Amino acid sequence: MEAKDAAAQKAPSKITVANIITDGDKGTATVTFVGGDQGGATGPVTVVKENREWRIDDLSTELLRSEYENGLKNETAIAAPVRDCIIAKGRALGDEDFRNLGYGSMGDDKAALAQLEAIVTGCQEEVAAGGTQPSGDSATVEAIRTKIETQIAASLKGSGATAAQITCVQNGVRKAITDEDIAALIAKEGKVTQLPASIVAEMKTSITACLTG
Repeated sequence: MEAKDAAAQKAPSKITVANIITDGDKGTATVTFVGGDQGGATGPVTVVKENREWRIDDLSTELLRSEYENGLKNETAIAAPVRDCIIAKGRALGDEDFRNLGYGSMGDDKAALAQLEAIVTGCQEEVAAGGTQPSGDSATVEAIRTKIETQIAASLKGSGATAAQITCVQNGVRKAITDEDIAALIAKEGKVTQLPASIVAEMKTSITACLTG
């Protein structure tokens, strides 16, 4: 999912499948998009067997979020500050609301498409007005979040974590510390040198759940 009509999206050149686990006629797997508008998107899916063939039954929220963000990052026609704003707005949505937006926009649901258009238009207006955060600079917020997620991903990858586990952890981190949390820390201290203990504890819980679940 990204900020353009579904019909106009360029499909991936291929989709790789890994971490396949089956139980009878049901199972799970991790898919990764290679090429296309959403190249780099990755996450779990559930699959079912029908007429001796396996097909995707449901996309995980992790995959939907990954499609959304990679689609935007690959969209060079949108100015970087606007892309960052749209990504931040998506991260701020709860899982249920994001799934409704993701599935709805893929199915050309009018309400979902209107919501997506409102997000894009709102971000364009906010950036044009000189900012996207009520407190703290949006570019700084995004830079801090990127640094946190990159450091965690590098550490997990070095420990042998799978792509699906890393994506799971990154989504957990986004719930543990929101853009509003980062902006509030910047507004209070001028910079983020140390995360609050409560947020660190929540992040550790998420990491443990993703690596052992």
